[in-house]
Amino acid sequence: MISTPSLPLMIGLVVLCSTKVLHSPANAQCDPQEVVKLLAADGARGDWFGSSVSISGGAVIAGAPGHSDPVRVSGAAYVYEQIGGVWTRVAQLGSDEGITADFGISVSINGNAAIVGAYLDSDRGVSAGAAYVFERIDGDWVQVAKLHASDGVTNDYFGAAVSISDDTAVVGAWGDDDLGSHCGSAYVFEKVGGVWMQVAKLGADDGAMNDYFGWSVSVSGDTAIVGALADDDVGSNSGSAYVFEKAGGAWAEVAKLVAADGADGAFFGNAVSIGDDVAIVGAQGDDDLGNDSGSAYVFERVGGTWVQVNKLLASDGAADDSFGTSVAIDGDKAIVGAPGDDPSGDSSGSAYLFARVGGHWMQVSKLLASDGAANDSFGCCVSLSDATVAAGAFGDGDSGYQSGSAYLFDAACDGPQLDVNASCPGGGPLQVSWDGATGGGEIALVFARNQGSFIIPNNVSCAGTQLGLGSSQIQVAYRGSAGVDGSRTFNANAGPAACGGYLQLLDLSTCGTSNVAAIQ
Repeated sequence: MISTPSLPLMIGLVVLCSTKVLHSPANAQCDPQEVVKLLAADGARGDWFGSSVSISGGAVIAGAPGHSDPVRVSGAAYVYEQIGGVWTRVAQLGSDEGITADFGISVSINGNAAIVGAYLDSDRGVSAGAAYVFERIDGDWVQVAKLHASDGVTNDYFGAAVSISDDTAVVGAWGDDDLGSHCGSAYVFEKVGGVWMQVAKLGADDGAMNDYFGWSVSVSGDTAIVGALADDDVGSNSGSAYVFEKAGGAWAEVAKLVAADGADGAFFGNAVSIGDDVAIVGAQGDDDLGNDSGSAYVFERVGGTWVQVNKLLASDGAADDSFGTSVAIDGDKAIVGAPGDDPSGDSSGSAYLFARVGGHWMQVSKLLASDGAANDSFGCCVSLSDATVAAGAFGDGDSGYQSGSAYLFDAACDGPQLDVNASCPGGGPLQVSWDGATGGGEIALVFARNQGSFIIPNNVSCAGTQLGLGSSQIQVAYRGSAGVDGSRTFNANAGPAACGGYLQLLDLSTCGTSNVAAIQ
């Protein structure tokens, strides 16, 4: 059995009280498995396949805006579906005109409909932009509409960002000049009587020149979010995002979101994603962990008001990682891309999976491409649907320099999840929560000063189990009941030496391990 060491606990953990957590058990520690690497069958140098990705159930779409036909760079998008458990390419989409438009610069898929942006389309003026809607009809993906802004003009860049949800689509146009050069706008389209038509033009109530409103968009049902990464409310290019809701048939702004600690050059709003009463906003220029290390912020709708509930950082974040370049959220999971991360060479890239546990968002895994290499920019775009993650790597060179690729991961989680809220530095109140342990069983909370790959030695329970902790000062900080349903929260006091350390839960019934939680 693992027992508490006789030496004094370095973290000085003292349990004060224990209460059962009354919430549904969350998924547990995630070790996402790479399922497949997607490549274009006709991929070539400079295609940038994977510059944009979107997944919905058993279908995924990936954009390749640099794809060329023999005459011009027109762009393409590729649809893959899971058939008999195998991801198979079922369609290659392109503009029927074959014009130079960067078709595929943005993509979104939902159910039987997909939308593809072509922000350099020149139907309404040079780079006025366009977006194409495709629908799956009798198993085939067919273009059913080409969308333009009703007031589109030169250099609007309509189509730079797109999102679709059921019969509603939102298209960003960051170059629109209604309130000054590059103030930006977004347009809402709905399918009415089988026809896609513009129903609203969205703008910021306080929009101004060079806000770049419409740089990013996301829609879920009757709620949409639009990023304005260069807004200056809390500093030059600090950024913001705006939430719109449809009520009584009309779309109206209901909230403006800014980072509680917003600062110059954070570019909050460079990426956005919204779900049921929850939204995530990227800030790739945030400097918390070094210049342009990046961050992401989670907001939830509480009592009808959108409030910031967490700021997300990479556990190993560093300068120039650009964490937050891409974001996606679905239910109790979120994924954040960091294409500037260097795990397999400069800018090879990574992505981080977060889960909501006990009302708190926490990192549960880091995703890497199995064959990652320098300048792949894995994580440049991400998407999430149920337990499947899609991540693009437009710089991958399998089919030629920057031909690009995309990866799918199974992010289903098995085992416990651990969440720690601490008072650091200096020590003090500590709240520890977990879900997904064996109900009625016993757990151990293991502390170490560093992360690593410590293997539990022989002659104790769970011998051979590998922890995510290093060996520095490793010890059992607490041992006790997992809770009737495997979920508990307790409050404790932690000494100053605990700060900067790590905890991991070990389920003594199954030898399953949780995520590693930092005490910070």
